Amino acid sequence: MLQAVEEAHIKGNGWDDIGYNFLVDRCGTIYEGRAGGIGRSVRGAHTTGFNADSVGIAVLGNYGRGTKVPPVLIRALAKVAAWKLRPGADPRGKVRLVSTNDASRYPKGTAVTLHVIAGHRDVYQTNCPGEALYAQLPAIRAATAALRERLTGTADAETPR
Repeated sequence: MLQAVEEAHIKGNGWDDIGYNFLVDRCGTIYEGRAGGIGRSVRGAHTTGFNADSVGIAVLGNYGRGTKVPPVLIRALAKVAAWKLRPGADPRGKVRLVSTNDASRYPKGTAVTLHVIAGHRDVYQTNCPGEALYAQLPAIRAATAALRERLTGTADAETPR
């Protein structure tokens, strides 16, 4: 599946790498997508118009309506988000971003308020990440906040207690 994503992004889109910073499978295995993203902040090509201020985490598989989302997948997504969110970002909060590209849902220059942990469909014309997984975003936000609080003493990970 990783090779198929890589081939679609490189051969199909003309990119030099996988567009997503990370990919997660149904077993909760986390993969590095765009090279270098583990050790530093690397701009992905995952969210047209909002790449500069976001980290893209793709979930391998189809999570349409009625699909069971494995709890281990939710935990893996929360683990990546807790790690890669900037200090001060509350995983349950909102953020104001400005679109840099007319190919998104929002014309270039449009300010948009989004969830800190949002779905691809929130900024791009797609059904991604599927109805079942999209419905789990509140649980992913809560799990991310709980993990950050457990590890640092605060959900926004800005100032450890």
